[in-house]
Order: sequence, then C-alpha cells, then structure tokens
Amino acid sequence: MIKEATVQDATLLNDLNKEVQELHHKLYPRIFKPSLDEDKSAFFANFIKKDESKIFIKYSESEDKPTAYVMYSEKAYPETIFTFQRESIYVHHIAVKNEFRCRGVGKELMDKVLEEAKKKKINCIELDYWSENLKASSFFEKHQFSVYNQKCWIQLDS
Repeated sequence: MIKEATVQDATLLNDLNKEVQELHHKLYPRIFKPSLDEDKSAFFANFIKKDESKIFIKYSESEDKPTAYVMYSEKAYPETIFTFQRESIYVHHIAVKNEFRCRGVGKELMDKVLEEAKKKKINCIELDYWSENLKASSFFEKHQFSVYNQKCWIQLDS
C-alpha cells in the first residue's frame, strides 16, 4: 500500500529518513550531519504543505508497517535565451529501510512518481544521487535513468 503523506506523518518520515541520512553521513561526513543530530519532522511538515510538493509512503503488505518514502516537487523551468520552457518532477529523496531493500519497494515508489508525472502530463523526472552511493547508482540505472549533467568539485583542506 502506498499513501500520500500528510503533515501528521512528519515524525514517521523523520524516522524513515534516519538510515539514508546515516548512509550519506558515512559517505560524506564533511557535508551530511549524523542522523541523530536533530528532529527533521518540521522540515517534512513544511515540505508537505507546499502545493508543488508531495511525499508518498510505502507500507509493508503484511504488517502495515512504513517501509519507505519518496519525496518530490514539480519544477517549472522558464524559457531563457538559451533554453526552452519545460516542466519536470524532481525527486529529492527516496529512502527505503534496510530490511526492505531489494524487494521492489523502491520500484513501486518510482512507479508511483511516474504515474503522477503522466497524470500531470509532465514528461521528465529528474533526480540526483551521490556518486559514492553505488547502490543508488545501480538502482536508478536499472530503472532507466541516465546521466545528462554532471557536477564536479575539488575539496580543499581548511
């Protein structure tokens, strides 16, 4: 079962986020805070309140237990002298609890995003992931996402 999150789900989303936040912290400790640093419920509640933003929560079939979420926004790119106007759905987060990975949960959530895009007649879904997150890279490639823009950096010692 997949349901659209409401403000009342903010604490649940905070809990679902902890494992992916900890993974990001482990991969990039200079950027990401440990998951226990602060309650992010207010962040999720504020996100849900925005008209262009949605979060869907996936529940396990047998236990009605929250297992994952996907969080996205509709994004409008205005026409510029260089680019055409376009719309997309931008996926900010997809988080699946470790015990439910490799069971099709992420695919179900991405299929839900695809369904929402089709309903709105938006023909582009965008996202980004951290390059050292090899599981995310494999997941998105398996689901037909392809790289169209790359970010680079140089980390200077401070």
